[in-house]
Amino acid sequence: MITQFNKWKLHDLLPLPSWVHQSGKVTLLGDSCHAALPYLGQGAAGAFEDAACLGRMLRTSPSILTALYSFQQIRKPRSTVIQVKSRMHQEILHVEDGAFQVERDQKMAKDGEENPLFWGSLERRKWLFDYDAEVASNIENLSFIV
Repeated sequence: MITQFNKWKLHDLLPLPSWVHQSGKVTLLGDSCHAALPYLGQGAAGAFEDAACLGRMLRTSPSILTALYSFQQIRKPRSTVIQVKSRMHQEILHVEDGAFQVERDQKMAKDGEENPLFWGSLERRKWLFDYDAEVASNIENLSFIV
């Protein structure tokens, strides 16, 4: 009975090898360098985190070149995890009804590592939502991320 509809495709990027132009004078930030599918809800947050980190690096680094590469070194690991996990959620959340879906739903009801949703464990949820880009360093523990 529907006479028309809009088709809206979701797009993301694979992690880029570098965000800083080879001239060392320009960097990408936000979706231009780490676009992710919307399943972790971090698109705008990532851009704000980038801006906060880049601002701090520009204020505290001895040169623009150092600031841009420090920004990339600090932000890229986190942004890459969010890109990869967002893409994985596309598969996790869109499954056909059946045995796999029932098993997935049972795991999703638990708060812990076995929960397939990234925010399904307290430690990963804190990592995702409690991040402070103004104090973050490039020494971040990512070992708990499966």
